[in-house]
Amino acid sequence: MQYLQSRLGKWTGGKIAVDGHPALCGITDSINTTLAHGEATTLPNEFYDPRAREIMDEITVDEWFRGYSQSSEYRRLGVGLILGDIKDRMLASIKGGTNEDGRLKIGLMGCHDTTIAGLLASLGGFDGKWPPFTSSIAFEVFREKGHNKNRYTFSKPFGVKNKEEGWYVRLKYNDKPIYVKGCKAIGKHLEGDESFCTLVWVPNIQVTNLHFILANT
Repeated sequence: MQYLQSRLGKWTGGKIAVDGHPALCGITDSINTTLAHGEATTLPNEFYDPRAREIMDEITVDEWFRGYSQSSEYRRLGVGLILGDIKDRMLASIKGGTNEDGRLKIGLMGCHDTTIAGLLASLGGFDGKWPPFTSSIAFEVFREKGHNKNRYTFSKPFGVKNKEEGWYVRLKYNDKPIYVKGCKAIGKHLEGDESFCTLVWVPNIQVTNLHFILANT
């Protein structure tokens, strides 16, 4: 914080602090906003000091998201509702059977960067970096379809005791697969790829894939 004060204090009109005026996260937002808008909108050069930006990112990420890794209550309050909604929509679509007209294929949700980071932190897939502008998370649902060879299906599910089992969820952050901690145990993922997490057993279903995308808009 002393380094930030020495570099940016003269521009903020007071002491720089997490709960200052402006708050540290507000300064960080202002910097990221100007970077997203290009050279036409800029702040004094000191705000783009790489060391200062690294310190601000570390402090604000800790302020906003450390609780997700420390408390189940924090996770429930922070993202439990939206995760529950996504889960319910997945199961509702899966239970829709073979009705192509009525089955949900894709769901789009607008959200904040704090929602994205909160979801990642709650699921154990957060990289510790504040999500950049236009970030997104995709929750993808897949199912084994016998000998169908398209890229969304698999020929052999892992740990399946019933032929109707074989549903998986993959989480992708900015189009890159995320490896969720809870999926690493044997029987919790597709054999050979821990990014495909076991979803649930639902009998007599033929849906192939479903996508939910949450974007920072």
